Amino acid sequence: MTDKVRAALERHVNRIPRGGIARTALSRHGLLVETASFEEAIALSNSFAPEHLELCCENADEALKSVRHAGAVFIGHYTPEAVGDYVAGPNHVLPTGGTARFSSPLGPYDFIKRTSVVKFGPKALAAQANTITTLADARA
Repeated sequence: MTDKVRAALERHVNRIPRGGIARTALSRHGLLVETASFEEAIALSNSFAPEHLELCCENADEALKSVRHAGAVFIGHYTPEAVGDYVAGPNHVLPTGGTARFSSPLGPYDFIKRTSVVKFGPKALAAQANTITTLADARA
């Protein structure tokens, strides 16, 4: 299957105006991986945590439930990544370099200063005192 994908990429790169740039990018950063199963492909994707993930497969909506780490997910054959970039509305500032494992796309909360506020009463503190002490002592 990777041979078919490689051939399709080559045909496309030969047709586009910036084919030389695309060819260089693919040779430096491209990789074709064939997995034994769809589940393995999703596990690999979750490990890689891509900035963009296109689910062009049967039952893509169902497959989405298994995606844990991606900056943006594009569902189905009629939702190329460019839809998200230019017309669909989600933010184009996405986590890159695998940081989707622990980070989200840029959003409103990134511009709001928040402060955590914690308030215990005497009974609550007494009920948690052993846990607090144990964890505090464990830091050493």
